[in-house]
Amino acid sequence: MTRPEQSVRDGQPTPWDYLVFLARMNTTTHRQAVDHLYETYGETYVEQSVGNVLKKIRKWYGNKPLFQTGSERPTLTETGRLCHQHAERVKSLYEHIREERDNAKPLLPRLAHLPHHLHYVARLESWLRNKYGPEKMLETIPLRQQHRGDNEFKQHALLPLRHGEYQAVIGRRAPEDMDGLRSERLYWAQLQAKVKAGYAGDTMQLTELSKYPLMVAPRDLGSRLLLEQKVEQYGIGPLIIAEESYETSTHILRMRADHQAGVLNDRVVVVPSDVALVFKTDYEFGGTGAEHFKWVPIMHNAEQLQLEVCVTTLNQRSELLTEAVTQLQYICRKLPGLEGEQRGRGRGPARRPVPGPRQDSRRPAGN
Repeated sequence: MTRPEQSVRDGQPTPWDYLVFLARMNTTTHRQAVDHLYETYGETYVEQSVGNVLKKIRKWYGNKPLFQTGSERPTLTETGRLCHQHAERVKSLYEHIREERDNAKPLLPRLAHLPHHLHYVARLESWLRNKYGPEKMLETIPLRQQHRGDNEFKQHALLPLRHGEYQAVIGRRAPEDMDGLRSERLYWAQLQAKVKAGYAGDTMQLTELSKYPLMVAPRDLGSRLLLEQKVEQYGIGPLIIAEESYETSTHILRMRADHQAGVLNDRVVVVPSDVALVFKTDYEFGGTGAEHFKWVPIMHNAEQLQLEVCVTTLNQRSELLTEAVTQLQYICRKLPGLEGEQRGRGRGPARRPVPGPRQDSRRPAGN
């Protein structure tokens, strides 16, 4: 058998390489090309990788320059124009394949959510299953704990939503500059402190909280941002941070282990009420020893510290998705403890009056 003159595995550019070439051709810097790839395809890339891809393409085209030197915006050489023709053909084929793939997908909407949202997302699944059967359900996609951060949530939830990978996401409200998205409030999550059961109060003032060693989320999460924002706003002393983790269970187990070992410390866990919910007595992860602790709302005078949690979809959505959003709001309203501790007998969770747009935009979002 005669060996081909040139193997297809000799470093030939991939379809993605050609897309990188087009991004660099239509921008003035590697950094702009990276931003274009992120906005267009939702792919995280670095400037060095853009340079490496261009070197690979140039090598495959006989080590001939792709761009002329001396001009601010890339100007194609003869080899660059040939590469451009190939890139456009590959891009057209790539988009055609994607269109065929998307048209072949099941019509089930995909709902992305953070792990602590599963408590009520599972109830939505049950409701849909009972009403429509398995053929008309949502496909639910759990995100990772670290995707709770504002930038991470945008990259792994909101941008994929815009690109059609998801049809709905639960978390922070979408920024105003992300056109085409529609965020609807599910609830206000109340910032809470886990303290020993012998703690005298039913709430904890922010000034008192600042005196305790705290186990909290990292700085990129809404709950931590809100806490530090309020401390700065009211001129309260710096927080004492004992431990940071995206995993609330790590903090809970540390408190429980210290208590069982008789270790004397005053560490306090601080998380939003929707995150805390499953760790309370009589819930799934309350566990042995939960009765030795209690959760109290964090306050500044009469002000509760709260975070807005929304479900976000495209402006244009299916009737099934609209119905699912409405039902999800109903489930969240009826779920005890989601918005925080009850304030007085016979009453549901404390509800905050709906603020105007300005207050919404200034409040750290998501948790």
